[in-house]
Amino acid sequence: MSRGRLLRVIFVVTLMAVCAFAGIAKDKKDNQLYKDIDLYIEALNMVREKYVDADKTESRELVFDSLSGMVQELDPYSSFMDPQSFKDMREETRGEFGGLGIEIAIRDGWLTVIAPIEGTPADKAGIMAGDKIVKIDDESTEDITIMEAVHKLRGPKGTKVTVAIARAYQPDTIDISITRGTIKIQSVRGYLLRDGVGFVRISEFSQSTDTEFVQVIKKIRAEAKQDGGITGLVLDLRNNPGGLLMAAVELSDRLLSKDQVIVTTRGRVPESSSEYRARHEAMLKTEPLVVLVNKGSASASEILAGAVQDNKRGLILGEKTFGKASVQTIYALRHSEGPVAQGKEQGPAALRLTTAKYFTPKGRMIHEKGITPDIVVPAAKHTATTMRIIGGGYVSAFVKDYLARAEVHSLEQAKRIEVADETYAEFLKFMRLKEFVVEAEAVNPDEKYLRARIGIALAREELGETEARRLIIEKDPLTNQAIEFIKGHTLLRGK
Repeated sequence: MSRGRLLRVIFVVTLMAVCAFAGIAKDKKDNQLYKDIDLYIEALNMVREKYVDADKTESRELVFDSLSGMVQELDPYSSFMDPQSFKDMREETRGEFGGLGIEIAIRDGWLTVIAPIEGTPADKAGIMAGDKIVKIDDESTEDITIMEAVHKLRGPKGTKVTVAIARAYQPDTIDISITRGTIKIQSVRGYLLRDGVGFVRISEFSQSTDTEFVQVIKKIRAEAKQDGGITGLVLDLRNNPGGLLMAAVELSDRLLSKDQVIVTTRGRVPESSSEYRARHEAMLKTEPLVVLVNKGSASASEILAGAVQDNKRGLILGEKTFGKASVQTIYALRHSEGPVAQGKEQGPAALRLTTAKYFTPKGRMIHEKGITPDIVVPAAKHTATTMRIIGGGYVSAFVKDYLARAEVHSLEQAKRIEVADETYAEFLKFMRLKEFVVEAEAVNPDEKYLRARIGIALAREELGETEARRLIIEKDPLTNQAIEFIKGHTLLRGK
């Protein structure tokens, strides 16, 4: 029996013990609580004295493991952080790190991708929102914690990790090898598209999001001025896993009228419950607005989408969102420092504890329910063969090989993000040379998608990342659908 499983036996009484240590149970009349604490201490001492492997019974490790088991049972987002994990968490918020570029959570007992972050190794490898990671480097993720998963997935830049993916509509798992990279995230990007429509993509909500958003809107307005100004705005929150609450509140403030409710939080204690309202008149008040979401839109993204929807400021278009909308508060544990084994981090431990949940202006709970768009547009589904091609890096490898041999016509293909028949035929030939069996019936349903992926890779190589992103957006079906709504629907005109 593993130490983790052994300690789960005493999970419930551990909860009582921690309550006492935190100063919650000060009433000496609560005799049952003190009896439960005595039970925990009795069980702890029995484990220390009689468990067969003495090297697994150091008291500090036993207590830390039992705390971890207790908090893990509360919900997928609460966790106990030992001193090393707490230190790692603080360092990760201060800059760049080596990893895959995905936001993860535990859902239905499995490690689940909330969203791949745009432009990161995971995104380029074809990881999708909703994917379940069932293995990491051939080790099962069953019963894994978020912190354990983070440690396994992150690593030095340039190293590889293989994940086995279970996808809802695929009968078999898909192995995808991903090379870790340095994760740099640009929060806001924006372009002026056809018909005077502005497009703003928000990849996450960070401290700089509001400032970046204002700068991007000013740039788009300047470009549109000679053509009569912005006719509407498409705000893209797809695969945005969230971020800072206040960043979402500040951006909502730019879109809503003064005093309109943005979001409320509700918790057990007064300081966990609050209401956030728009404090200023909107920067964008009358321009038609469409917000794009999918199942990778979570947390702060859902707050903004819910605020727009409930205040009838614009149209929500896409898939139902993830449904992760709870507040986690970090509490350093003052009694956790002390002598530890050599080589162990000696700082404080901490609790990441869910203390409140988010509600839309009309009182709808977002957590585990998500935001249902005004118009639902299901995402495309792809075959397992196609995803193995994408996840195996074959498209990128082909493009590099192709450009080494190609003539000038590759630039024109890149500009159109369209691949000629002869280029696609070369790709299939390339796959055969790599001894990758591509069955026609498996790939044909995705031929258009594969052609697009090849075109995108060509654009990135030939035109650079910035121009490629613009072209991808201009060709994106959902974005073009949003533009048509802006042109034709008076409901989006802020009336």
